[in-house]
Amino acid sequence: MYRCPCYSIVQSSNTKLSQRSWNLAFLHQILQTNCSLVLVHMLAAHSDIPILFKLAADWELDDCRNVEKARNHLKNGLQIHKKCAMLYLDLFRVQLIYINKKIIEEHALLRLVRRRTHSDRI
Repeated sequence: MYRCPCYSIVQSSNTKLSQRSWNLAFLHQILQTNCSLVLVHMLAAHSDIPILFKLAADWELDDCRNVEKARNHLKNGLQIHKKCAMLYLDLFRVQLIYINKKIIEEHALLRLVRRRTHSDRI
């Protein structure tokens, strides 16, 4: 089931990353395919292509809003491609996004606590 989409995305390796991301969006919207599963199968079959790890991380981060899976894809890619600067930079970017998300959540929690303690005083 996933062989055809994986093949078509990998065969388009000469196209830009944004074009491949559009292919995933097409699969997701038109075919109602679980693109995360397609990416896992694609990475298993084509782990020799480092940009696929970036593609998987970008999909998980941007479209699925899952920082943990994005980070895992990049870490797995770095285990195979230890000298790939693109994967290191993208992992650094994902880490910064993750830290920013945690800081925002912590500030929101502090504001909520302050509101509750302020309303208790009144």
